[in-house]
Amino acid sequence: MFFCVRKAVLSAALMICIYTLPEAWAQKADSVRTLREVMVRGIPESKFAVGSAIWQPDSAIVARLASASLSDLLMRQSAVYMREYGAGMLASVSLRGTGPSQTALLWNGINLNLPTLGQIDFNIVPLATGSRLTVHPGSGSSLYGSDALGGTIHMHTDTEWQRGIHTHLQQEFGSFGRYFTRLQAGGGSEKWQLQTGFYRLQQQNDFTFRNIAKAGAPTERQQNAAVHHWGFTPEIYFRPDNRRQLSLKTWYHNHFRQVQPTMAAQEVRDEQHDANLRLVADYEQLTGNSGVFRAKTAFIFDEIIFNGDRSATWRYMTQARHEQNWNSRLTTEIGGNVQHTRADVRAYRGNITELRTDWFALSRLQIHPNWLLSATVRQTIVPRFSAPIAPALGSQWQQKIAANQMLTWKIQASKGYRVPTLNDRFWQPGGNPDIRPEHSYNAETSLGWECRSGDNFLQFNATLFRMWVKDWILWLPRGSFWSPENARKVRVTGLEINGLYRRPITGGYWELRGHYALNQSLNLQPLNDNDRSPGKQLPYTPLHRAQASSAIIWKGWLLQADANYTGTRYPTADNETSLKPFWLSNLVVSKDLQIKKVQVHILLRVNNLLNADYQNFQLRAMPGRHFQAGITIGSGW
Repeated sequence: MFFCVRKAVLSAALMICIYTLPEAWAQKADSVRTLREVMVRGIPESKFAVGSAIWQPDSAIVARLASASLSDLLMRQSAVYMREYGAGMLASVSLRGTGPSQTALLWNGINLNLPTLGQIDFNIVPLATGSRLTVHPGSGSSLYGSDALGGTIHMHTDTEWQRGIHTHLQQEFGSFGRYFTRLQAGGGSEKWQLQTGFYRLQQQNDFTFRNIAKAGAPTERQQNAAVHHWGFTPEIYFRPDNRRQLSLKTWYHNHFRQVQPTMAAQEVRDEQHDANLRLVADYEQLTGNSGVFRAKTAFIFDEIIFNGDRSATWRYMTQARHEQNWNSRLTTEIGGNVQHTRADVRAYRGNITELRTDWFALSRLQIHPNWLLSATVRQTIVPRFSAPIAPALGSQWQQKIAANQMLTWKIQASKGYRVPTLNDRFWQPGGNPDIRPEHSYNAETSLGWECRSGDNFLQFNATLFRMWVKDWILWLPRGSFWSPENARKVRVTGLEINGLYRRPITGGYWELRGHYALNQSLNLQPLNDNDRSPGKQLPYTPLHRAQASSAIIWKGWLLQADANYTGTRYPTADNETSLKPFWLSNLVVSKDLQIKKVQVHILLRVNNLLNADYQNFQLRAMPGRHFQAGITIGSGW
């Protein structure tokens, strides 16, 4: 593995150096033009996502959840539903009523979904990496490629270009044998920035629970549910002048866990070990007065060892794109990427390789000061496989309806797709090399309203959407084994409502946030004459999800309470059995102190404040009320 990693890093560095260094040495001394600074921030494609909803969590809240996982954040701070198989166990996402493999997780523009499974476990994605998060609900296939049929979640890292050195040390402990440590350090000059982070978590998860699978529902202590992980995130940034920037970002994550058994089989002792190495080299350059060229090369290694059975994949990816501002109204971008995948999975009965190519064209037109349009298209090419073309059209109208009020209307229509996974095609026995890609047709419209009165701010947004998914892939029993088939036709109808109110108080402010999602996700196609699933809600897809939080920030103090509601879920496609709805509430109290040049942050968190007894997944125990406390010390010089 390390030979492959070293080779990938050297290749990336050599390619970027060959392209950039000769020009850096040959800078013209007689140039007097004022040049704008390269700022690699956010997601370049998002400016072309006109007409779609975009949600970004409060960065202050994310910072206070640094020891948590991405699954924890989405469950606590949004209306996104996570299918969690126990405390710290496998957590898969259901965005806009779709399945786990229909949401893409991107890290610095690289899709992290495993090519074997087509999804990623959100509980092995820690927030300790310091990434900024953005959620794009709805089909994003034309912008982000396969797997973005139901939505896209972005993790992006960058640097602040601070002079000097800064360090942060965080130590946290909590219930059920939980210990968390994080160390971050960085610094540099106007041309160089280096930063790195290290994190480590261990948690025994030996909580007590009522075992409803046994007569009398006795109270037992959870067995075989311990979690241990650690990782580091070194990054290097180089800015030779104010027109170019290079970066090399690394993320290594090592994760071990005992797989929590069901209530009915507490004696089972499974365990899983994950190792993930991600490297990405980015280059960005201003071209002329109104263009930006971006190049990216990446290497990703993923390994899963379940009870000693190993599967591993290696991915190499190169991307190039050029954005051009033709005038103040029109912006276009063209580009492509190539990805080579190699898989070593025993069930494939031999090494499998795949070469995948994507070509895309994006455009954005401001046809009126209040009216913005976008048109995007992407074509994926996979040998021996036909992937559909993915277009999207979007419109956004903004109108000031009063001196302090703004109304925004968005509308978008798009086509999405998902290429079948390697397991779908090559698993033996049962893999189906003739399986077709999933594809969808999507439409959404939203209305947003903002009002400012002095320092008071009120924001409200409502989105209606409809999605038709054809050729939905489902694994079905076929004699002595299971095999994937294009077995479902699904219609998703939904409503999303988001609101924010912020009011200043002496020494700080008070805010209230709320999110609600209605996802009616119905199967329309019977599997056979006896199938009773048509017209029924898809398994583990709640019709209702809601979240609300209230926070007071006052003179360095933070008091935040949040509550989230998860509606009824059906474990089976015929909806014959169900899991009860549940409420979860949490409380956070923190204090920021300044002691000379040292910043100190003290935190106390109470999870499941009301001690709810609930199941997220059938017969998987979840902890009751539990606590976390910690301290973060930071300094800079």
